[in-house]
Amino acid sequence: MGLGLSLTGLYFSPAWGAEIVGQRDDFDTGVIESGEILSEKSLEENKVADVIGDQTLTLVGHGFMQGFQRAWRDHESSGESNIAVFERPSARWGSLVWVEQNFNRVYQTFLFPGRGDPTEVGESAARWVYQRIAEIEAAKLLFKDPDMEKEEF
Repeated sequence: MGLGLSLTGLYFSPAWGAEIVGQRDDFDTGVIESGEILSEKSLEENKVADVIGDQTLTLVGHGFMQGFQRAWRDHESSGESNIAVFERPSARWGSLVWVEQNFNRVYQTFLFPGRGDPTEVGESAARWVYQRIAEIEAAKLLFKDPDMEKEEF
C-alpha cells in the first residue's frame, strides 16, 4: 500500500520535466496567429442584449418559452431589459406562467396541457410584453415624482 502511494506521487510529480499547458513564457502575448493585436473594449461596447431567464418546468412551459424567445428576437430592443419567465405547474389547474421584467410582473396566464399550442401563446405573449414594456418606459419618462426613485414607479 505504501509503495502504491509513492509511485502515484512520482507519476504526478512535475520533476519529470513535463511541460504543463499555459506555463510557457510566451503563452499570452496578445497576438493572434494573423498578427492582429488584441485590444481592450469598453464595457459599453460589450453590453449584453436583453437577458431572458427560463424558469419553466414542464413541456407546456418549455413550449411557451420557445415561442416567447422566437418572437422576442424579432423585436428591436434597447438591451436593458431583464426578462424572466416563471412557471408554477399544477395537476388540477394547469400551469401558471408569468413574465417579469426587472422583477415586476408584466404578464400572466394559465396554460393547459392538451389545449392549444403553447408556442403560439408564447409568441403572442412576447408581443404583448414588448408593448407593455414600451408603455412602462414611456410612463417613466413622463411621470416625475421627487418622492419616488426610478425603480419605485
